[in-house]
Amino acid sequence: MSNMFLACVGIAGCYAIAPLKNKPLQCVTILMMVPAMLLYNVYSGVMYDLFNYQPNGDINSLSELSSTDLRIVTNRDTFTLLENTVTDPTISVIMNRVETFASKQEMMEQTNNRQTAFIRSRFQAELMVQSNYDSKGYDLYHIVPETVHEFYQAMVGRRNFPLLWKINELTARMIEAVTEYYKLPKLYLYDDYDRCLQEFPSEAIYCLVDTEIKPNSTATIWPLIEKFSNDSKRSFRHDRLQRGLCMARCHAILDRFDHRTQMKYYLGHWNQSSEVTFDPNTFRGALDARAKLNRLANQCVNYELKRQYGIMGHSTVEYCVGSHEEDPLDILDITFLVVLGAIILAVCLSSFYDFRLRTKQYSDIKASTYYRTPILSQKLVLFSLARNWQTLVAKRRSTLSKDLRFIQSARFLVMYLVIAGHCMLFNCIFPLMNPEYVELNYRRLVTMLIFNGLTVIQTYFAISGFLLAVQFADYADKSKSFTAKDFCGSVLYRYLRLIPLYTFMILLDATWLNRLQDGPVWKRVAETERTFCRNNWWANLAFVNNYFTVDEPVGV
Repeated sequence: MSNMFLACVGIAGCYAIAPLKNKPLQCVTILMMVPAMLLYNVYSGVMYDLFNYQPNGDINSLSELSSTDLRIVTNRDTFTLLENTVTDPTISVIMNRVETFASKQEMMEQTNNRQTAFIRSRFQAELMVQSNYDSKGYDLYHIVPETVHEFYQAMVGRRNFPLLWKINELTARMIEAVTEYYKLPKLYLYDDYDRCLQEFPSEAIYCLVDTEIKPNSTATIWPLIEKFSNDSKRSFRHDRLQRGLCMARCHAILDRFDHRTQMKYYLGHWNQSSEVTFDPNTFRGALDARAKLNRLANQCVNYELKRQYGIMGHSTVEYCVGSHEEDPLDILDITFLVVLGAIILAVCLSSFYDFRLRTKQYSDIKASTYYRTPILSQKLVLFSLARNWQTLVAKRRSTLSKDLRFIQSARFLVMYLVIAGHCMLFNCIFPLMNPEYVELNYRRLVTMLIFNGLTVIQTYFAISGFLLAVQFADYADKSKSFTAKDFCGSVLYRYLRLIPLYTFMILLDATWLNRLQDGPVWKRVAETERTFCRNNWWANLAFVNNYFTVDEPVGV
C-alpha cells in the first residue's frame, strides 16, 4: 500500500511539475515512473521474503540439513524440477533422500509420526520447513531458507552473468547474517502490562529497565553480540537491552531461592563510563524507584540472560508505573485548560457573529464570496471558522504564484519525506518485535535516502529560502527599494505568525500530553516531553534549541 501511495504522489507531482498544456511531457514523466515503481515493488517483495522468516537456529544451512537423518518429501513436479536443475554435490546428496507424494493427504499420512522436511519450490524465496514434536509435546520448527536452493538452481553453471552472480552471493551472505541474528537475546521483551496491573492490584508495579551486557568471551553468544553491536551506525546496540518487568512476577521467581542464590544473579555497575538510560530527574519518582527496585530488576533480568545465554548484565530502572498512582493538577495544567477554553469560546462567538452578520446585512451575497470579503468589524471575525477556512482554501491569483507552482509541488514532495522520516524515527524509540527490519532498512538505498534527514531537510530549507528571496525581489521591484528594516520586519512577521501556535503546542506537551494515553512505554515519550518542555521552553520559542538544549529535545 505504501508503494502504491508513493506512486500516486509521484504521478500527481509529475502532473504538477509538467505544464498542463504539455501532454507529451506529462506522458513521458509518467511512463518513466511506472517501470521504476514496478521494479521497486518486485525488489521489495523479494527482500521482504528474504528477511521475514523465523529460523530457530536448529537447521540453518544445507550442510547441516545433509548431516541430519530427516526424511525429506516434496511433490513430484518439484522433485523433477530439482532433479533436472541441481548439479551441486551438497544438494545432490540431499536429493538422494527426497521422497515424493501425490497428494497432501498422502503426505500427512506418511509423515504423521516421523521427522520430515517439506520442500516447497517457488521462484521467490520460500522456506523449507520440518515439523515434529519433542518429548514435551511442543511444536518445533526447523527452517531452512529455500533461497539457498534457488541460488544454486539459478546460478550453477551460469558464471557468465557476473552481476547476477554477485547479487546472489550477497543474498547468501545476508541469509547467513539473518540466521545468526535470531540467536541473539531479544532487544525488547515486555511483560503483559495490563495483566500485571490487574492481577496484582495491591502491589502492582511495572518497571521499564535498561540493561547493559557485560563482555564475556567465554559465552558462545558474545562474539555475535559484539559483531552486530560494532556497526552502531546501521544497527542497534545488541549489548544494550530493554525489558518491561512486572515486579510481582520477579518477586515470585526469586522468592524460590535463598539469599545466596539470589545474589548470584546480581551484577553491579561494572562500566562507570557508560550511561544507558535517561537522567532519573526526567521522570517523577524515578530516583525512589531505582533505590527500591534496582537490585530486584538486576536479578530478574540476569535470571533470564544467564539461564538462556550464559551472560549477565547490569540493569538500571528507568521508571516505574503503579496501579494507584496519582497525578494532581498544577498551575500549568489549569493554565492550558483556561487557554483552550478561551480559544474555543472565541471561535464559537466569532463564528456566530460572522454568520449573523451575513444573514442580516449581506443576505444577497453568496456565502463563499461573503467570507472572502473584508468587513468593517474585521477584528470581531478574526476567529470565525468559516472565514478562516475560505481564506485557507482560496486560490492565489497573482502571476508570481502561478509561475512558481512547479516549485510548490517539489516542496510538497520534500515535506512528505520530512514527515515520513519523523514517523520512521519512532521505530528507534518504541520497542519492536522485529528490530532487524529497521536495521535492514539502513542498508537499503531507498530508505537510506529517507533516513539521511540532513539531505531532505536541507532541500526543504533551500526551497523555502528560494521562495523567500523571490518574495523579497518582488517586493523590491514593486516598492523600488528594500532596506534592512524591510528584511527585519518580514522576519518578525513570520516569527509572530508562528509563535502563538508553537506556544500552544509546547503548553499542551508540558501539561496534558502524558494524560492522553497509558501503557508501558507511553511515559517514556510523554513524561520526557513534559519535563523537557517545562525546562527548555525558552530555547524553543527563541528557535535556538538545536544549539543550547540538544540533549533534551522537544518533539513539537
